[in-house]
Amino acid sequence: MPEISNARILIVSSDGFEESELFGPRQIFQDRGANVKLASPDLKPIQATVHDDPGRTIRRI
Repeated sequence: MPEISNARILIVSSDGFEESELFGPRQIFQDRGANVKLASPDLKPIQATVHDDPGRTIRRI
């Protein structure tokens, strides 16, 4: 596995993203030391879905 502790990663998302497709990879990158940022169309938190049900929210940093 390549070293990513100095990596800067940007995740782009908006309302309705599948929760596991953002939170899972984001956590893996963070656990390996990468600097992970989220970009979204607005400053308000965006809402995840779990299948078609509402999931967690996250705001860009």
